[in-house]
Amino acid sequence: MSGYARQMIKREAKGRLSERYPFFFGITASWMLMSLFFARLTGNFLPQFPSDLAGLDALLEDPWAPYLQMTAQQITGWLLALALVYILRTPFLTGISSIYLLHARSEAVAAKQLAAFYIGPGLWSRSLLTELLRAFREILCMLPGLACVALPMIFPGMPDGPALLLILAGLSLTVWGLVAMGAYAQTRYLLANNPDLRPGEAVALSAQIMKGRLVEFALFRASFLPWYVLMAATAMLAALYFIPYFEMCMSLYVKRTWRSDKLAPPAGEHPARCDGSPPQE
Repeated sequence: MSGYARQMIKREAKGRLSERYPFFFGITASWMLMSLFFARLTGNFLPQFPSDLAGLDALLEDPWAPYLQMTAQQITGWLLALALVYILRTPFLTGISSIYLLHARSEAVAAKQLAAFYIGPGLWSRSLLTELLRAFREILCMLPGLACVALPMIFPGMPDGPALLLILAGLSLTVWGLVAMGAYAQTRYLLANNPDLRPGEAVALSAQIMKGRLVEFALFRASFLPWYVLMAATAMLAALYFIPYFEMCMSLYVKRTWRSDKLAPPAGEHPARCDGSPPQE
């Protein structure tokens, strides 16, 4: 994909977003509030970090100490909170992808579609398993790089030369892993488009469609880096525009690949809906 094609996708995304921005603003605000609640929920079980200078110095010397001192009850509570967050948020995310994908096709969308993967028969578990499998595949992509970076920390007596080589190799493999993760970027959109897909089918189809497109997709994602800087500078206020904008760009990119690829899913032109509404001709 050329730089011109990326700009065309972004221009179209801005135009489509402007058509119903209050609607997408409401979805984004709801998601951010939900994320804040989830962060508070899981954070309650994590150790409290010191705010005084002496405590911060000790933390810098041994950053893992607060986690190693967690009790079994804290660890259990944290894991249960993470599981609850995962169970509650995943169908919502799939519903969001479905809405953006439909709007990218100029089709009618409604807020009730956010609940489609909660109430549809078998869709909640399917979205959970699909997301879990996708996350597992992404972790496998990052594992070699993280392992190389972690080895010098696990074995502090390692000579400086091999340790430096391992860290450099780890950084290179981490960059490769980030690019390779793009193979599973379409998984959620494929499931949102066709809820009858099994988790393995959605993940495999995403990898198949993205074959040969990993570098172009990495460049596409990298073109949004200034937005991440802006979000950090504005304490996430810019996210109220960037998240809908990015989701719309992703949906248009997905639609573009499905149209130009012979491996496009059967429901590519007439998406299978979970809310029971018929596809528009």
